[in-house]
Amino acid sequence: CQPNEWNIQGYDDASWPLLVNITGLVFEKLNETPVGLYSLTAQKHLDTSIPDVGTALVKRIYNLNLAFPHGTETTASIELVTKIEDYQVKAVLQPSLRGNDKAFVYYQHQYSTPQELGKYFDLGKILRARVDPFCDAQRVHCQSVISAISE
Repeated sequence: CQPNEWNIQGYDDASWPLLVNITGLVFEKLNETPVGLYSLTAQKHLDTSIPDVGTALVKRIYNLNLAFPHGTETTASIELVTKIEDYQVKAVLQPSLRGNDKAFVYYQHQYSTPQELGKYFDLGKILRARVDPFCDAQRVHCQSVISAISE
């Protein structure tokens, strides 16, 4: 818990039900705590068949002909933010610090609160309804990203 921010973290996809239940209980007890935004976020280091993910990403960017400078020891991070339905999706792809052949994927759905700021709403109930679609979307995203950069 930090000023204006509360996080809970798990280490694999199997953690989601427990994380959602704990979050629901915490915010049920702290119902006077104002919530302006909430999000579900996955951060993964994924194995690839690519010997150097950083170089592969740089080549993809250079192929877009966006006039980026060509130099030595170049790496890349790609970030996209888009609105889908009633939430914002942020997706980031970059080389992992865990090895040249690994990709780091950050995937987030960020939601506005369904009530006026400062009014109570059942965050646990809302998260329980959103977690399965989020998990499916991040799983598909991770598979699609690895497939795309492997081409």
